[in-house]
Amino acid sequence: MGRWIRRGRFYGAYGFAHAGKSLFLYASELYFAFFLTEVCGLSTGLMGLLLGGAMAVSAVCDLPIGVFLRRRIRGASAAALAQLLATAVCAVGFCGFALVGVSTPGAARLWLALGAIALFRLSYSMLDIPQNAIMAFMTSNDRERAQLASVRYVFSSGAGLAVAIAFLPVFKLGSHHAAANFTAFAIAISLIALMSALGLWLELSPGDAAQPKPTFAVAARGDVPGASAPTFWPVAILMFLISATSSIYGRLEPYYAAYGLASPAQGEAFLTYVSLGVFLSQPGWLIMANRSGLVATLQRAALVMMAGSVALGLLSRWAPGLGGVGALIYGCGSGGVMLALWALATAVANRNGQPATTFAAVTCVSKLALALAAFAVAALLNLSPYRSRTGALHLILPIMVAAPLAGGLVTLGIMSLRRMTASRLLVGKFAT
Repeated sequence: MGRWIRRGRFYGAYGFAHAGKSLFLYASELYFAFFLTEVCGLSTGLMGLLLGGAMAVSAVCDLPIGVFLRRRIRGASAAALAQLLATAVCAVGFCGFALVGVSTPGAARLWLALGAIALFRLSYSMLDIPQNAIMAFMTSNDRERAQLASVRYVFSSGAGLAVAIAFLPVFKLGSHHAAANFTAFAIAISLIALMSALGLWLELSPGDAAQPKPTFAVAARGDVPGASAPTFWPVAILMFLISATSSIYGRLEPYYAAYGLASPAQGEAFLTYVSLGVFLSQPGWLIMANRSGLVATLQRAALVMMAGSVALGLLSRWAPGLGGVGALIYGCGSGGVMLALWALATAVANRNGQPATTFAAVTCVSKLALALAAFAVAALLNLSPYRSRTGALHLILPIMVAAPLAGGLVTLGIMSLRRMTASRLLVGKFAT
């Protein structure tokens, strides 16, 4: 009984800390582009340069940061402390970025934005890598990895819902208070992230002895059906595809909610559907992962994600208010895809016995995809006027549908390359 209580306490503390980190992630993905163009008045090209460039620099820095942390986080307690310290610096960068909106327009505003976003992105790497590494320190088989990945997405989807619900109160179009509202929002989520990171460190600080120890071995006897020892490159390629296409969807979401729907209430509701789908789907994906394995779960979740994209496009054309049904289905599929991908990435880290450097490489690949998505969104918004319902329906919505649909198709294509089974592809074709 004591072991299960400790495990439950750890799940709660880790999930809350992941939610705190996710507040930074979702706010930056959902808000930053919209904030710079619609509140600060920056051009879409400059917005893309700032966000994409900062993300690309952060991606390149992930690898040396991973090497730096490799010898400093040899257990979950040390990783939690590193996360806590990095969260404090990340909060300074995030709040500094929010101050861009209340600063005097001009060159100083641009330099403040550049400095703050650079500090935020670099410190986020110092936060992200240890938080991910804890997954490897605390799990030893696919079942445990799927459970902890599911915990992550239950809590992170709650963070996503909070960020989506706050969108309308924070960004009231035409309001002179939007910049000040965003600053207050940044301070609030920074405090939550700090408290959650502190809670995780306090839970783990007595030492790792109270927690289950990993063996850095995967696919041991007794793992779930279809368990395998994945290698880095297949997981990295899939992570790149899904990160890029889902980021394009996420960055365009607030523009569609603001300009493509009939009322602010519809826009507010639309922003919550993806996170709600991720949250509601987690029990089902966890059961599937335990019964059928992570690879099968990834394949089926990709199909659901694609179905949601198609439904979003069709239903929005027929009745825009019903497009949320498609977004909900897309969220369900996305939740399963990310659960399986991060559990597989954790298996790679377990196999290598180097969680910090493995996750640094994974996040580097993911951030390069996010940088590409930022540049793509900026280029898209430059194509034609988007601040109208016609622009939103004929420019933004088709890309929101096409991006995850393409990501899902390529993912399934890679996993069935040369008619190989997905399991064999993951463990053999690109073995390193």
